[in-house]
Amino acid sequence: MIQSPRIIFFNPHSTSKGKEPLPISLLQLAAQVPPEFDWHLVDGNYSDEPWKEIEALAGDGSDCLLAVTVMPGPQLAQATPTCKILREHIPKLHILWGGYFPTQHHELILNSGYVDAVARGPADFSFPEYLQRWRTGSSEPVNGMVVGSVDEPLTKGRFRNPDDVPDLPYDRIDLSRYINANYLGDRCIGYHSSDGCPFFCSFCAVVALADGHWKGQSAKRIAETLFKLQDQYQIDSVQFFDNNFFVSQSRCLEFSERLLQSGRQITWWGEGRIDTLLNFKRETLVKMQRSGLKMVFLGAETSNPETMELYNKGGTLTPDMTLELAEVFGEIGIVPEFSFVLDNPQDGPGQLDLDFAYIRRIKKINPASEIILYLYTPVVLPGDLNASAAAAGFAYPDSLEGFISTEWQLFEMRRGERLPWQRDAHSRIREFETVLNAYFPTETDVKLRGWQRGLLRLTSAWRYGARFYRSPLELRALHRLFRYIRPEVEGF
Repeated sequence: MIQSPRIIFFNPHSTSKGKEPLPISLLQLAAQVPPEFDWHLVDGNYSDEPWKEIEALAGDGSDCLLAVTVMPGPQLAQATPTCKILREHIPKLHILWGGYFPTQHHELILNSGYVDAVARGPADFSFPEYLQRWRTGSSEPVNGMVVGSVDEPLTKGRFRNPDDVPDLPYDRIDLSRYINANYLGDRCIGYHSSDGCPFFCSFCAVVALADGHWKGQSAKRIAETLFKLQDQYQIDSVQFFDNNFFVSQSRCLEFSERLLQSGRQITWWGEGRIDTLLNFKRETLVKMQRSGLKMVFLGAETSNPETMELYNKGGTLTPDMTLELAEVFGEIGIVPEFSFVLDNPQDGPGQLDLDFAYIRRIKKINPASEIILYLYTPVVLPGDLNASAAAAGFAYPDSLEGFISTEWQLFEMRRGERLPWQRDAHSRIREFETVLNAYFPTETDVKLRGWQRGLLRLTSAWRYGARFYRSPLELRALHRLFRYIRPEVEGF
């Protein structure tokens, strides 16, 4: 029986300085920790050697559980060596990983030898239950957890009603570190108002975590919490980090009306689906804009209807809908941030040219549209797309060390150059992106001055007009000189 249990929540490094996001997933679990447990937060975004801080808190590890949230990319790159060192230094420390990387790769993680358990799927129910198992030394299985043997039966976790989850324990952390200046405002905070997503996009890692489920916090609860944060911390803007904020039109309308009725100024941003938002009433969209909605991140993905079907977004979403929403948002005054997933293993050799021409059409309809370009990268999901990738020679690493190699770090950030089906797609996409970002400099880069935007546009005008994107060395030099921010890599 553990006498004085302690939990250390570890948020590995994920972003550049000045953009440190609030570790919402860990704080949501911390809010549900039973009172007999003590807990601490260690944020790798503020520590080059977080293992030292964890080691100081853990003691000999006999009464301590380390709960780590892990996404592929930078978080995995810090979580892996940190936990390996801690296993060597504190053998008794119990280490639990959760998040969408562990959900997909639990066997590989448990085989590493330095992680004791993995949470697969949502952990709102499984984590509190697992704490009691760990505390008492029980061997009873916990729904959503894999412990020890990778052959242990598993049923995926479930989402708790967000309105039943306590408020995040803002008073237990230095919240000022997570209030940043960016495109939305001078004092912007991250917020998570819903869990999951009802869609099954075949390139999205969230699918394995959500399994088609979505539950949202009420508009009343969202507004009241933000009002409290504004009164206490003077926030003026919020980024909703929901996988899909705009699932419910009625919730969005009520939230907007509450902001408008309050007379408060809170600018906001969220992620959504093009086909969903096109089904919103225009009066709802107008109220959302008037309430402070400045930009929406949207998956446009492709100009090819067949590819849209392959991505499991077809049937309700078509490329024409993207053009329609670009026009609607332009009229209302909401900035659409369209992302594309380019060069999958079934694309034909001329598809990139069609995608580039399509993006130019979007810009002609609504020049304010933001464009974000990603290379297609496989995720662990069954289906034709993954089968095509495997047939082309794609395979995941067979160890955590393989996943944190330089090559795979680029891959996880969708910047890799060595996917088996690639021809010259990577360089062509980067060249087009460079010209596009010079002719239409992103508005999210608040440090870019007016004369710099003008010089970028002037210098790139002949290339954009002539559709000549090859080797834009002069534009790359200007981007480096101006320290141009690429939203697809750095956010805003």
